[in-house]
Amino acid sequence: MSSLEVLQEDGATLTLRETAAIHHAIDGGIKDAVNAFTPVHSALRERFLAALTHDLRNPLNAAALAAELIVRNADPARTSEFADKVLSNIRRADGLIRELLDSMLFHGNGRPELELTRFDIGEVVSEVCRDAALTRDHHIETDGEPVLGWWSRPALKRALENMVGNAVKYGSPGTTIRIRVRSVDERLLLSVHNEGNPIPVEDQESIFQMFRRAQSARAGEQKGWGIGLPYVRGVAESHGGSIALDSARERGTTFLIDIPIDARPFRDAPTLA
Repeated sequence: MSSLEVLQEDGATLTLRETAAIHHAIDGGIKDAVNAFTPVHSALRERFLAALTHDLRNPLNAAALAAELIVRNADPARTSEFADKVLSNIRRADGLIRELLDSMLFHGNGRPELELTRFDIGEVVSEVCRDAALTRDHHIETDGEPVLGWWSRPALKRALENMVGNAVKYGSPGTTIRIRVRSVDERLLLSVHNEGNPIPVEDQESIFQMFRRAQSARAGEQKGWGIGLPYVRGVAESHGGSIALDSARERGTTFLIDIPIDARPFRDAPTLA
């Protein structure tokens, strides 16, 4: 209800001059709000582009330097060391690019696009594990059963990659990352568990919001834009499900996707992401 309608209901009588003054004040407030928003939006865009340039150039420069050292060095032991650095930094750049693509998807559509097909989620788990096994800092174990369902294969694979990548990034080196698959009451339960510092309770909701990271993550050396976990939530909700988090020092950290076995009736489900 507008301000003028409220005044009329209260029995207030306004002259044409007073009505015009109210309209003028409202129009001026809207104009001021738009003028204030424009520089803020431009500043945020400039900050994001600066962060993008900085975060991508660092691993690419490091990979290029290590490759140059390979060319100059004839020692096989050192060559292997430099090659590891090349691979590590290329993977880091690839992860940032994938996060950028996720961000473009969110801002373009507000939700992941789903092409639902019937497949075994175990095949997706195996594919993600093969890629993640390239890391030498963690051992990855799977526990589960074949589960056939109607889902978006590309979206679920990307969501699982984000969950596993998050576990690799923040899990304690040398520990085991566990991927678990279960079918319960016509629902798929897909979880990723890692050992390491817990996510503080006060951060456990904000990490599912775009461009938000836990305070401990921002203070650490790991780079990221806070896009991966919001994408996971968007995928889960687009399938008619949800994402849950349990994190404590004595239990480790577990992210759990809970979605229907058949997501076809929920493909247009609203999302919070």
